[in-house]
Amino acid sequence: MFNTITVNVDVTYNGTETMDIFTVTGEMGLAQDSDDWSVAVLNTSSGEYEDSVDIGLGVGSDDVEAALTTTVTLQITMPDVADAWHLEDAHRVTVRLQTELGEASTVQLKVEVPQTYGFDLTQESDTVGMGALVERQFSVDITNEGNGRDTFTSYLVEEAIPEGWSITPLESTLVLAKGETRSQTFTAFAPEDFTEGEFPLTVYVDSEGSGTTKEATVTIQSARITLVVDQDDIITASDQYTNEEGAVRVPVRNTGLLDAPSVFVYLTDEATGEEMQVNINVPAEGETVAEFEGITKELAGNARYHIRIDVQGQEADFVDSISEGGEFDFQIEYNPRTTADGDSPWLTVVIALLVALVVYGGVKTSRSRGGSRF
Repeated sequence: MFNTITVNVDVTYNGTETMDIFTVTGEMGLAQDSDDWSVAVLNTSSGEYEDSVDIGLGVGSDDVEAALTTTVTLQITMPDVADAWHLEDAHRVTVRLQTELGEASTVQLKVEVPQTYGFDLTQESDTVGMGALVERQFSVDITNEGNGRDTFTSYLVEEAIPEGWSITPLESTLVLAKGETRSQTFTAFAPEDFTEGEFPLTVYVDSEGSGTTKEATVTIQSARITLVVDQDDIITASDQYTNEEGAVRVPVRNTGLLDAPSVFVYLTDEATGEEMQVNINVPAEGETVAEFEGITKELAGNARYHIRIDVQGQEADFVDSISEGGEFDFQIEYNPRTTADGDSPWLTVVIALLVALVVYGGVKTSRSRGGSRF
């Protein structure tokens, strides 16, 4: 739905010409929603609104009848309230009268869009896994669904936080423009005696403009780390061609509810004894790939590797299990890249030789037939 308003602008001629012709236009000032507005000028002769209209003003003479004043009517069409922006300094519409010589006069009008309020509150997860002396963050997303700037205050009720816990900040403020989404992040630190159990924690968000409060509740619960590594996944993810620099990639999944921010993955090439190390962060219920680059195998065949996985930091005390005890051997079969892979350097040479042989054979057959007699 579009809303249309009309505005009359009185114009007085202050020149000395018998008759001056002015082109009248209306221009929308720059704003976030300028493209959704339109400004037109009434043509009194046709009764239609047009992008520009010519009017005549002057002092007149015995032979020329002219007017010193007139009224210009503008039609301003604004977008639906859901699409229009409320601006603190309003929208600006400029009325311009310009002569054929380029001389111009302007006047500005302000159009105020009434402000509406509303917001949406969402959270990434309903559960936050924790362990004793572990620090973890959680957040809520605030989206301003009003048509102008609004101030949002997020806060926790201190009395609802169990003794020994630290959760910051207790209160914070965000100023959001229309349609903007921002995350408010909180950091929780568990006490030394938190080894089991759970409790709810509610985040309240106030809209200053509407006076509305919404809330989001997360459950803080004791959690553990479970790391899963599948040897078939390693082989599928890794490079397997000889005489090419490639990588061994080790996907590590955490099926537990506690983040594992400091997981050390060690890869040993059993042929050379060289050990490489990668440190990765494996989030709760997530997967991260430990990538060991710069590996080149010159000979085709099976290459054996040894994997060792170690969780360090405060989270090391909360590991339920790691696949195969966190240490195992596996092998990758390396082979030359073939034409089936689409990148063989010999493919072009082979095709050229085949073409040459076909041409040579065709010419020889033609000459042979040309010399035969019936």
